[in-house]
Amino acid sequence: MQGLLIRFFGRKYRIGLICATLIRNGVTRKKLSLIADRRNEYERMVYMQMICAQVQCAQVLCFDEARIDATSQDREYGRREGRRVNALRGMVRGARGNSVLAVLSLRGMLGVAISSARGITGAMFMVDFRALILPCLGRWLSEDNSVVLCDNAVIHFMPELHRLITAAGALLIYLPAYGYDKQPVEKATSKARLWLTQNREISCSDPRLAIRRTFLTVTHGIEVTEIFPGLFI
Repeated sequence: MQGLLIRFFGRKYRIGLICATLIRNGVTRKKLSLIADRRNEYERMVYMQMICAQVQCAQVLCFDEARIDATSQDREYGRREGRRVNALRGMVRGARGNSVLAVLSLRGMLGVAISSARGITGAMFMVDFRALILPCLGRWLSEDNSVVLCDNAVIHFMPELHRLITAAGALLIYLPAYGYDKQPVEKATSKARLWLTQNREISCSDPRLAIRRTFLTVTHGIEVTEIFPGLFI
């Protein structure tokens, strides 16, 4: 664009000025929304109809696992008066990250489990489930936090999980395939990643403490948004 301006107007504008002008006029680079091509729209429609008919906002309790690596929190974009920006960072090969299990309700984040393991196994998940999620469950139709939403990860289909939720009187509902956009806790994870990126000095000095603090400061689902017609999270 700088070259086009020189060609048509004979003036060389700074790249920073060009970027600021585009942003001021609402012309910005948009991030792509990645949607799985195997997503079933009919299954999603049936799921939405069932949720709207049976579930109230206060009944929803959802959880999800996330992987937060130190290298993934580095800034990737920057601008300084038209010049390339150089950033110094520690290039640690094989840096270990953290696996996080976050539990969210309409009142906010109920708990977060952090592990240095590279992945969550079924046994580890059940330990965290008994400690964080099971004590919060209520009885469906009469209490809050009585509808558990979870994705289709293999460890979420363990018979023991279904048995414990049923014994507590709660209802277990699985998201449709590739339905991550219907999982309210995904918003919390996205906001937490953003905070860690913007406060990298804090997250580098004590990663586990920073992760716990940023997740537990989530209140009321971060944003009250209508994820389905009539269902606000």
